[in-house]
Amino acid sequence: MADERTVEDRAEKAPPISAVQYSVTGPTIITDATVTMDGPYHLDLLRTAAESVCRAHGAARTTVDLDEGRQAVHPYRDEAVGFEVHRAAPGTLMAMVDDLARRPIDPAALPVFRVVAVVESPRRLAVHLALPHAVADIASIGVVVRDFLNAYAALARGDVPALPEAPQFADHIAHRQAVCDDERTWREGGPGARAAAFWAKKLRGAAPPPFERPRRGGASGERMVFLRERIDPGTRRLLEEVCEQQRCSLFHATLAAFEETVAGLTGEADVTTMCIVHGRGGGAFEDTVGLLISDVVFRRTVGAPSRRAALSAVAADAWLTHMHQDIRISELPSRVEEVARLYRERHFRAMFLQFRPQRTGAGMRDAVEGVRLSFPPGQRAMRACVWPGSALCNVDLVADGLDVELMFDRLRWAETEMRELHGRFTRCLRAYAREPDAPVRPVRR
Repeated sequence: MADERTVEDRAEKAPPISAVQYSVTGPTIITDATVTMDGPYHLDLLRTAAESVCRAHGAARTTVDLDEGRQAVHPYRDEAVGFEVHRAAPGTLMAMVDDLARRPIDPAALPVFRVVAVVESPRRLAVHLALPHAVADIASIGVVVRDFLNAYAALARGDVPALPEAPQFADHIAHRQAVCDDERTWREGGPGARAAAFWAKKLRGAAPPPFERPRRGGASGERMVFLRERIDPGTRRLLEEVCEQQRCSLFHATLAAFEETVAGLTGEADVTTMCIVHGRGGGAFEDTVGLLISDVVFRRTVGAPSRRAALSAVAADAWLTHMHQDIRISELPSRVEEVARLYRERHFRAMFLQFRPQRTGAGMRDAVEGVRLSFPPGQRAMRACVWPGSALCNVDLVADGLDVELMFDRLRWAETEMRELHGRFTRCLRAYAREPDAPVRPVRR
């Protein structure tokens, strides 16, 4: 059980803002999840459960102020939780959740932890939980949901919540800083020296895919565009079977299909892809709430006698890359010119690929006695996101298939080309499931 006094004292640390945080500190860049509850509920206990989570996790009371160039982890106080209750007319529950979720959260001022209960009837409501992305990644929101429901279940039984103690986000930042400051990291044969040599060689001559830029002043309407399509459960099962046969994962299939799509669309077979990974790997920080994601870059010359062969090549490359993840690529720009150039080229606009297993709520459907819980997939808050210069392609593993989403800034990316990218990528994922023995040959558009 976490000792609240100890957690609050530790939370007074003020770690520096990380490079990854700088890129996602915007009031509309939010990590969130939704829980629906069918059965009896107690609004006062929901509030108390939210307060328990805020006490346990320093990230839930962390502010990030880019104007001041600092972040602060505040001791717990009641106003650190933004708990709200709203009423929805019958049949409008999720529509109201969507509207409320899309409001911004100022990452520089408390409360940054927003918990919204939307009541549809005496036996049905939804709870939306949200934190700025600068202090919580998608794995973190799963931890928040788990601890929130466990705390609520304990309170409903008349017990005191006993949330597990986990290292804090500030501890993670301090740990990464200590690794990078340790001279042994950079000695010959050390993990930093090995990573620097690996990335210098891998990225030599690499360039972002040559996507078009929109005509200046030509875009109109909402700045961010969101494209979505679902791959059906049958196709997903076929894709999983192919991956099992090739001893690889759905992430490898996602990356292989994306590389094939980009090569075919741009006519450039040398494809460099920036991926986002959650950066935990089952270690000490597995249950930490914070921004633990990291960038990982893959570069391959696209082409193979079959898609099966492409999957095997991608899996081998991913394994080799994983061997150099003791030092993150975002920690190398000051030491490796090729890495510094990579980030400079992505300062104006950057494209990312992300595979998300969507584990939020896993094993929690019966966590509260007498209440049926469900976990609607997807991030509702991000549908109002403004992320200047970015294009983010997500593949989400959901109960009834795969969701393929592309969000992009239409001021920096040509809309017609991005729509073509999304359509081709979705079709290519289906092709890896249904035509795995077809050759991979980049074809100019």
